[in-house]
Parts: sequence; C-alpha cells; structure tokens
Amino acid sequence: MAIGDIYAIQIVQEYQSSVMLNVLHYETTVQGSGDVASLASEIVSNVIPALKALQTNELEHTFVVAQKIWPLPVNLAHATSTGAGVGGIATAGSPAEVAAVITKETALAGRAFRGRFFITGIPQSRTVGGKVTSTMLTAMDTLALALQGSQVLNGSTWIPVVYHRTAHTTTPVINMRSRDIVRAQRRRQFGKGS
Repeated sequence: MAIGDIYAIQIVQEYQSSVMLNVLHYETTVQGSGDVASLASEIVSNVIPALKALQTNELEHTFVVAQKIWPLPVNLAHATSTGAGVGGIATAGSPAEVAAVITKETALAGRAFRGRFFITGIPQSRTVGGKVTSTMLTAMDTLALALQGSQVLNGSTWIPVVYHRTAHTTTPVINMRSRDIVRAQRRRQFGKGS
C-alpha cells in the first residue's frame, strides 16, 4: 500500500431475489501498516451499521469486497468480509428498484465530479408521497457522515474520492448530501438470484 493508491469497495446486498451493489472509492493519503483487509474491515465497522439502520430486515448484506484498482498491481489482491447480516428495520420494504440517495459532492462542478450512493431496501413506513420521512432523512445524514469520513486503521488513512476511470485520477469528496426524494436505481441492479 502506497500513498496515492486507489481502492474500490463493493457493498453487495441481496433483496427481493436481486443482487444489489454500491461501489465506493478511496485513495490512500497516509501510508501505514494498514492493507486492503484493513480497509474492508473499516467499511464493515464504520459504514455498514449506519446503512443497516436504514434498511428493512428483508434485505441481507452478503459481503464487502475491497480491491486496489490503481496503479495496477501484479496481482489484484482483494479482501472479502462476509456475514454482515440483515437490515435493521423489521417492516416490509419498498420494491428493489426504489432507493433513497446520498449525493457525493466535490469542490468541482459538473456530473463528472459527483456521484451517488443508493440505499435500497428502504421500509415502506419510511416514505410518504415519494419522499423519505424526517426520521429516515436524519438516519441518512448519519450514514452520509460515515461515508464522508476518512477510514483510518493501523496507521493508514483512506479518503473518499470520485474515481475517473479514463484518466485514473480522483477528486476528493468534501460532502455527502442526503436527498429526500426517492429514486429508481435500475443500473445498480446487476443480476437476479445470483
């Protein structure tokens, strides 16, 4: 692990016979003894509990995968953490394509310099008229803070970034904004029953 290394974190969930995926990107800013397994562990400890607090218990977190994606290593080492459990709200969930959204913001303008984090499996009781309730929005703000924060373990620090694939560059995320309107996440659903 070196300063400037870029990592992709995949949060994989199963809900209503579908596999749901969110990808986060982090860049190493302080080099310590932390490795890719440390980063996966930090996401499971710092982000997943806040995410589960927003989701129906009909949804299951199957695993988190952390992998270095740039610069390309000889062997693409990765770490997988399994068994994160089910969502934390014991009520029926909305359809799989309905999601709450947290927007990633950077210091630069334009679509290329922001991203989204989709929260699927939101309870029907936490939406009214196509918007999330104030209780849900407050819990989303807690998740947004966890997503916005640096991940630190074993002397290593990783900051959240927007990754630009064509140039292999990043733009640091400076804010995560919870949105009150629910959205469709068709492109985030990549398989059924797998």
